[in-house]
Amino acid sequence: MARSRPRRKQRFPHLLGSKWTSVQPVLGWRHFQVTARQEGEGGVVFAELRAVCDPQVRLWVNAATLKNRDLWQPGWTPLEDGIPCGRQDPLLDRAGG
Repeated sequence: MARSRPRRKQRFPHLLGSKWTSVQPVLGWRHFQVTARQEGEGGVVFAELRAVCDPQVRLWVNAATLKNRDLWQPGWTPLEDGIPCGRQDPLLDRAGG
């Protein structure tokens, strides 16, 4: 029987399917879900985030940035700061979106 190499611990094992709220609107939206993960060189893990209200809005981020609570909050949390999202976002209006 051949010895198999010991399995290394997977970084961010529960990333896929997790839900996140951006502190500031990203591409016009704040609530995202991780739909894919990719391991890059040097063990860097990337997460594909899709906007909950508009699945066509997708972005890839370094999964480590999701730990920064100044940028991202875990789960879908209501933020009572008055910053609009979606079609009301002035950046989208300027871009013709």
